[in-house]
Amino acid sequence: ELELTLIEFALKAPFNPLRALFSWFLPERGRAFAAAQNTKAMMFQIIKSYRNMKEPLNNGTIIQLVMESDAFLTDEERAAQLMEFLIAGHDTTAYTIAWILLELARNPNEQTKLRESLSQLDPEDWSRSEYLKKVVKEGM
Repeated sequence: ELELTLIEFALKAPFNPLRALFSWFLPERGRAFAAAQNTKAMMFQIIKSYRNMKEPLNNGTIIQLVMESDAFLTDEERAAQLMEFLIAGHDTTAYTIAWILLELARNPNEQTKLRESLSQLDPEDWSRSEYLKKVVKEGM
């Protein structure tokens, strides 16, 4: 639904103002609007959860930087910024993973080396694999 929302509000609606007036005839606009409202509600829930933490994280996370910044006057602005990071992070992460997997498929020797490296570790410890780190850095 996120993709539908982006297409509706970033590509279609700005160029055709009549879409908003006749939205009841366009079921995809209704779904996009509902998805946008759900995403916005999720951002407000993140803001609320951060404020309800007994000791908010102090480790430079995006949520911490947004919540503690004086650049945002309202929670609406904070929610919009968080949504932007969510969408941008979603796309870039997906493309990066897809690229890495494609390159591993094109290079079976590297894929075998990575598989051997990971098979020596428990799945919980894969983040410590030096070979996996090299593969990800190369893919980026």
